Amino acid sequence: MTPKIDAGSLVPTVDRRAEDWSAEELHRTFIRYGCAIVRRAAPIQALQEIEAAILVAYSQKTEPGFHVYDSDIAEASGGRLTGYEAVDTPLLRAFLALVYEGQVYRRDSVTARRIQGVEGNEAWQRPLGLHLDSHFHSFQFTVNFWIPFQECGLEAPGLQLLPLAYPETRRYCGYTGAIHREGEKSNRGYFRTDYFDRDAIIKNFGEKAFLRPVMKPGDVVVSSNWILHGSYRTPQMRNGRTNIEVRFIGDNIDVSGLRPEVSEGAVEA
Repeated sequence: MTPKIDAGSLVPTVDRRAEDWSAEELHRTFIRYGCAIVRRAAPIQALQEIEAAILVAYSQKTEPGFHVYDSDIAEASGGRLTGYEAVDTPLLRAFLALVYEGQVYRRDSVTARRIQGVEGNEAWQRPLGLHLDSHFHSFQFTVNFWIPFQECGLEAPGLQLLPLAYPETRRYCGYTGAIHREGEKSNRGYFRTDYFDRDAIIKNFGEKAFLRPVMKPGDVVVSSNWILHGSYRTPQMRNGRTNIEVRFIGDNIDVSGLRPEVSEGAVEA
């Protein structure tokens, strides 16, 4: 029987101010629960400058598009910014070095997106359903720093995550490295079907399983391409929100600190 999760009871462990984290404790928590929240971690001035460049980049789009990337931010800022500045802090640099100990890692991407509130924002992206980034991106282990530019989780859509160690997430999703179904979009054929909707997750992990932090500019959610997550929007969330996702990627599918058993034929990047 799958153990139930009470995400609320995890908050004191996974959700802390930046000054209350050490890189080592952040690493241990991230490995154990698949995510962590670092309050007031991103430099506010850098965020404001990045947000201004993102607004310029969106205004310059000549065709509909939901995303702005690091190359767009660089162009809009005259080459001064890429978005990576938001996570260029001693704590987060030291954390990345611990995650990727023993392998080479590098910058992967910066992606800005705008998510619709309940009213208006029709040209913005609709809330994202529950998914793994590994559905669409490489299987190589990716650290994702998720940062909002507005307060979210109360009056604007936030984020929801299933706090599980990445080997547990893989087992739940049926990932072994072998493809189950041919002809699926992106990497979906590597995963079980019907395990990613809200009802299935509640059935397996309980009504309290989702971590749904209320966020402010400067707060950072640390996760990976191996965590179940999606947008969180209620009828009370009338405003839209903009955020960036800053990703780093390693050479391997696993990282330091915890290595799951991988069945024969699994992808070993």
